[in-house]
Amino acid sequence: MIFVNGVPGDSISVLDRGLCYGDGVFRTLPIRAGRVPLWECHLATLARDCGLLRIAIPERALLEADLRQAAVGVIDGTAKLIVTRGVGQRGYWPDPALAPTRIVQAAAGQPYPESWRRDGVVLTSCQTRLSEQAQTAGAKTLNRLDNILARSEWDDPGIFDGLMQAADGRWVEGTMSNLFLVSGGRLITPDLRRGGVAGMVRGLVLRDTLGLGCQVRDVDAGDIASADALFVCNSLAGVLPVKRLDAREYRDFSVAYRVQDELARIADSEPALILTP
Repeated sequence: MIFVNGVPGDSISVLDRGLCYGDGVFRTLPIRAGRVPLWECHLATLARDCGLLRIAIPERALLEADLRQAAVGVIDGTAKLIVTRGVGQRGYWPDPALAPTRIVQAAAGQPYPESWRRDGVVLTSCQTRLSEQAQTAGAKTLNRLDNILARSEWDDPGIFDGLMQAADGRWVEGTMSNLFLVSGGRLITPDLRRGGVAGMVRGLVLRDTLGLGCQVRDVDAGDIASADALFVCNSLAGVLPVKRLDAREYRDFSVAYRVQDELARIADSEPALILTP
């Protein structure tokens, strides 16, 4: 089911700035047992991203009503929420008077096997470099061309994601996930102040409720080579241990498992959006 500004349909204006310029942001949300877990965290991340682009965030009540309509009959699945700056005239100028466009869709089915959380996933290194723009760094914008080009580099269904570098060779993130390294029992994650998506799950891991300590800094090839373990995360998959990156294998998933358990505890303790009665 797809709703555009609260109305069933799958069309938007050809003048919508999301279509014309990628002028918008989006969130991908898990649906579990008729609920969206960590709804407040998702809303806060959406508000942050809209703020970085200076797009007016739609009213909470409208977003929740859209999700409930789109998710009718979906007990376990995925929802996607897109907010564009709205329908404007030709040209780059972002008219502050525009009303944002809301696009919400939902579908049943789990995108990833549960076994990946236990057994780990395979990553590859991408040749496509990630563009940098400090002004919008962290935001999950509709401009995903770097990620699309990187994702086109492999067609092996056994590879979960590809890691991307900045122009100077720093490792930044996966095409659809954030990266954490485990080194000496402590966590390291790439600094995203110059580019990349600061995902919601990454933010939860950075709360450091496990007391592991996490360095947020530039990550180079030497850091990857010397790491004891890696894990990746996103809103749909949660935390996934990495069992192989290119030819390098990893066998210690203990920290990833601890983070999985802690995130489950956080999700149980924080409000969810109830979609079905």
